[in-house]
Order: sequence, then structure tokens, then C-alpha cells
Amino acid sequence: PTVHVTDNSTGSITYITYTAADGKVPPVNGNLADSGLIASGQAFWVRASALNPVLVAQESNKGIDPSVEFFRKAPPTIQNAFTVALNRGKKRDEAVVAIRKDATNAYDFNYDGHKKNNAYGPNGKGMYTLSTLSEDGVSLAYNFIDKVKCGTTLPLRILNADNGIYTIDFKYLESLEPDVYIELHDNYLNESVKVTSELAYEFRVSDPESSAENRFAITLNKKAPKIKAENGRLMAEEVEGPYQWYYEGQAIANATGEELIAARAGNYEVASMANGCANKSTAYFNSQVIEEKIQVWPNPTSGKITYTYRFEAETINVRVISASGKTLMQQKHSNYPGKELSLDLTSLPAGLYIIELSDPAYAEIFRVIRK
Repeated sequence: PTVHVTDNSTGSITYITYTAADGKVPPVNGNLADSGLIASGQAFWVRASALNPVLVAQESNKGIDPSVEFFRKAPPTIQNAFTVALNRGKKRDEAVVAIRKDATNAYDFNYDGHKKNNAYGPNGKGMYTLSTLSEDGVSLAYNFIDKVKCGTTLPLRILNADNGIYTIDFKYLESLEPDVYIELHDNYLNESVKVTSELAYEFRVSDPESSAENRFAITLNKKAPKIKAENGRLMAEEVEGPYQWYYEGQAIANATGEELIAARAGNYEVASMANGCANKSTAYFNSQVIEEKIQVWPNPTSGKITYTYRFEAETINVRVISASGKTLMQQKHSNYPGKELSLDLTSLPAGLYIIELSDPAYAEIFRVIRK
């Protein structure tokens, strides 16, 4: 007879075939000939040559060989999900957090899975239980949440943790989007650590306070961009936009591009505004200044001023702003070639005015005195 076993581990149906006609030949696509055994619970087909074949299996046909492979459906590709686990010695309990755009942070009947508490007995003979809590306090083994915004905090719930030393670890972090990172918070010790695949956070339970079920929480955050400087040009890296650039803590008007020309020395920051967040980079002190893009004359002026933009820009926006912050005049120039332009302030009374010039990658303001 010929025996066929289905192997789905490659993502498509493959048959492993073995024949008992001659034990000296190898099997097709598998290792059944190594022991002549089929794993317990494994489905198989038998092709026989008799007209009315009958398959008979005796108790004596059973064998023990833990090396015999059980062929099953291939595990799914993990995407935007990770496990958090609580370990003590050989004991381990896990919970799964998954990000799904149509989920909510409250209990989702269609996605979330309740956590069933593990059996617990006295004197450490039972098992502790780890779960995450939904926004509305449901204890979950599978917790599906909405996309990560400006920080999503999930409390961990630990039940029946006897005195001893434990570790918390995480798996499948590589399946998350590259701009997402996780922090683990220990509320008892008042400390936080960044979660990595190598992390095994060790802690001790020794009294009721240290075994509190709400001792731990995890927060999912969006990474902040980093600033790369090159010849006076600042570039946002590692995180997608849209962006907002800052100079000395103040937002630069219309500076929302990936690149900024640093026209002044000082501290610059950039924030990624994705998902409504404003995750700022570490401040970068710029000491290398590109020659000013803008030149303005005369200043003070009796009415008209002339200005130039040293670099070409597709569009330039011009605003005249009063000392109180009110916009008084606006201009827009398209396909600006870099030549001189004029601005007539004759209609404005004498005083101090702010002129703002901006293009998609750069913005600058300067003060003009109208005599």
C-alpha cells in the first residue's frame, strides 16, 4: 500500500508519500521512512490495490517516537501584533495585543478575546494569570486596538502572583510598523523601560503592594523624527510627515516640509504631525548658517520696500502683520525666478510691521519701520 500525508506548511497543499513495498527507498517530500510512523492525530490517505480494501490498525501498530513530525497548516504571518508574557521558572502566561484600523480601544465583540483565569491553588501549586485591560476594563487574552496615536496605554492585569522572581518579555515586535515603539511602566518602582525583543524585565513579588494586579502598564507611542544636518540644511528622518519645524520653541509658519534651511543660529526642532500627534525631535543646535535668503531695503522706509529671495521657489507667500498680530496685507508669487520684488506700505500708518516670507520648505520674518 501507499500512504499519503498532507503537508500544508508551505502555504500550498503538498503530499508526503511513503510506500511499504521496499523499505530501502526514500519517501517523497518527507521523512516517514525514517521510522515508518505517522504522528498521532495526523490525517492520512491509503491507496491499496485490492478490490475492497479494509484498513485495520492494531494496538501493536502504535509506536513512540517524539521526532516524528506532525504536519499542519503553516502558522499565519504575524502583522501589527505582539505578545507580552509573564514568566516564573518554567511557567509562562501570555496575552496578545494587535493593531487593527477598524477596532476600538474598548471591548470589541468581533475581535477581542476574553482571558480565562488559570487554575490557582495554595502554596504556589497553581498558576498566575496575565491579561491586558480594554479601555472599559475587560480582561483580555486578545486585545485589538485602534491605530497608535499620541500614546496608547494598556494596563496589564496580573492575578495570583505568589512571592518570587518573575520576568516580563515581548515577542513579534518586528511585526509592528517601524515608527511604533513600546514602553513598559512599573508603577510600584515608578520606573519605565523601552521594550525590545531582548528585554526580560525582572521583578520581585514579596508583599501585597508588589503583587498588586495593576502594577504594570504598557504604552504604545509613535517615534519622533530625527534631524540630520548637512551644510546648513536640516532634514527630518526616520518618521514620515507631515512635519512642523520649530525655532527656539516657536512654530515656523509654513515650515512643513521634510527639509528646512537654517538661516539663523539656534535651537531647531521638528515634529511629525501624523495621526494628529506632535512628536517633537530632540532639539538640534545649529551653528552653521546659510547666507540669508532674504534681503530687504530700505528699512526704515517711507512707503515702498524692495526684497529679494536668493533661491528659486515655486511659490512665495508674503504677509504684512501689525504689531498686534493682525494680517494687513497678503501677496503670492508663483514661479518666482529669484529677482527683486517690491511691497508698497504707503497705505499703512507709521509704525512697526512684521513681514513674513515663506515657501513650502522655508519661512522667515523680519521687522520693517514705516516712517
